[in-house]
Amino acid sequence: MHRGSDDVDWPGDELQLKTGFDFLELPDAYDALAPDGSEIRLLAETPRASMVHCSLAPGRVSIAVAHRTVEELWYCLEGGGQLWRRQGDRETVVELAPGVSVSIPLGARF
Repeated sequence: MHRGSDDVDWPGDELQLKTGFDFLELPDAYDALAPDGSEIRLLAETPRASMVHCSLAPGRVSIAVAHRTVEELWYCLEGGGQLWRRQGDRETVVELAPGVSVSIPLGARF
């Protein structure tokens, strides 16, 4: 069932939804610089979801973290690298390349 269906009570539907449609182009300048040097550019958002563009310079390694309040979905646009993820006893390393998407569940270290 798609999210637009009217016959489902979705969690959080009582939230006031935005009435407009966001349209943003990828900005040249980054909005934030993460501790590992990743450039973060803010994109479209709603009360329950947001999208960002992240880039990490070639040869750099990010610092492992675990989010306590959000899950992430990644889609690799260009370049490549490896993404390590661990949650409980499960641990994986994924080869990132253009066209690859991955999920990072709540609480997973990555």
